[in-house]
Amino acid sequence: MEPILTSDAAYMLVALYAIAMLAVVFFFTSKDESREDFLVSGRKLTVWRGAASMAVSWVWAPAIFFCALMAFTKGLPGLFWFTVPNILCFFIFSVIAVRIRRQNTSAMSMPDYIRERFNNHQPSHISSMVCVILYDISALMLNTVVGSFLLSLLAGIPVPIGMVIMLGVAVLYSAWRGLPASVATDVIQYSTIIIIAFIITPWVISSAGGLETVGKGMAGVSGKFGDLFNYEVFYSFGIVTTFVLILGPLSDQMFYQRAMACPTENIVKTFVIGGLLFALVPLTLGLLGFVAAVSPVSETVQAEGFPTILANVAAVRHYLPEWAVIGFIVMAVCALSSTLDSALCAIGSIWGQDIYARYINPNADHATSMRTNRMAVVVIGVVAMVVAILMRNDMNAPLVFNMSGIVAAPIVPAMILAVFWSKTTAQALSTAVIVALVIGVPYGFWANHLFYIQGDQAAYDHVLLAQLVTPAISLAIAWFMTNRSVSA
Repeated sequence: MEPILTSDAAYMLVALYAIAMLAVVFFFTSKDESREDFLVSGRKLTVWRGAASMAVSWVWAPAIFFCALMAFTKGLPGLFWFTVPNILCFFIFSVIAVRIRRQNTSAMSMPDYIRERFNNHQPSHISSMVCVILYDISALMLNTVVGSFLLSLLAGIPVPIGMVIMLGVAVLYSAWRGLPASVATDVIQYSTIIIIAFIITPWVISSAGGLETVGKGMAGVSGKFGDLFNYEVFYSFGIVTTFVLILGPLSDQMFYQRAMACPTENIVKTFVIGGLLFALVPLTLGLLGFVAAVSPVSETVQAEGFPTILANVAAVRHYLPEWAVIGFIVMAVCALSSTLDSALCAIGSIWGQDIYARYINPNADHATSMRTNRMAVVVIGVVAMVVAILMRNDMNAPLVFNMSGIVAAPIVPAMILAVFWSKTTAQALSTAVIVALVIGVPYGFWANHLFYIQGDQAAYDHVLLAQLVTPAISLAIAWFMTNRSVSA
């Protein structure tokens, strides 16, 4: 597939985008922030700003295209199992987040809540922190590599250069103004994505013959998946995806950071609206996958050498002027940048609040704390950039996606018990998390490596089992140890 833009035009587009985002940060955020402002927006994040920020941070660059890929390859059930768990995670998270905030109004992260919940019990704090950091690093790496690869396909920007540019811009404004910068740019990024989607999708559908064409493509390109509850799609895609998409946000500092930034009374409203705003993106762009599944576009997508993940781009290129595909480049840049800056702020806040302020320099003054928080964002960005460039040819996106759910799984069940069951003990939580990490992560990596890297199809049962066993271990140990403690 030939890039849509010349290299000069692509670099100009990205440069204009960078200037626009820096201008947004300059004009719409305050330059005189406290540490609480920098990390959690002074806990004054409004409903609509918070909802838009959370929605676009969760879109991820690959999701712009993956929703249409699922619609193209697996029809209606594919789009269903990609979209519904993505929405439900917002609703489930809101219930847990509001409970946490009512118990502790000063925490800035989930590990920070765990630390205070168990009276500075270090094993609980550190083990929960490991899960959160591993999850957010996987999100950062996946979006950096896959997002830059997609930019290379669409705009012809070499993958390493794309990584340096996008991470560089995100590092610059995230280190400058922290979470307020991330939220301010998120609002613009979400608005841009949804406006472009609302223009391009109806235009393509109209040009392709209307909703009748969409209906013809709902069974996928093979024509086998017209049943919403098709068992093959449920087993091969739905189960694992649901576990990853539900467990992930419950250990994701990107979610918790915004929940800690909202007034307690606005949390549920913010995340419910955020889930609905998110839903508009895959539901709208996923329709293009149905269009692509119908001839003549289906022949283009199935042609040798065409990246199937760009099924929606193929539909746009077939039915609309070539310049319309630029909209996808802009959407990809917005989604990539949003997730990168959110992940940088999230991991940076863990460093500043949970590591530096707790274990390295608890008595640091304001200037030192702010300087440390900013340096953390820069260092994390540079390390991510170097690692992503080194791993760009070896990273397997489905493996990293599945492993993100497995590294999240050890903390989630134990944490939920701690939030809703006052008798949960620190020893129960830390033991549950550590054992689940030690057993689940190696097992999950082995299973996913066999399936995705070595191509052993029989290993899929182990891939599925790893997703189920890891949280089950955590829940069983936390429940058993707490019950034994109560009985004693």
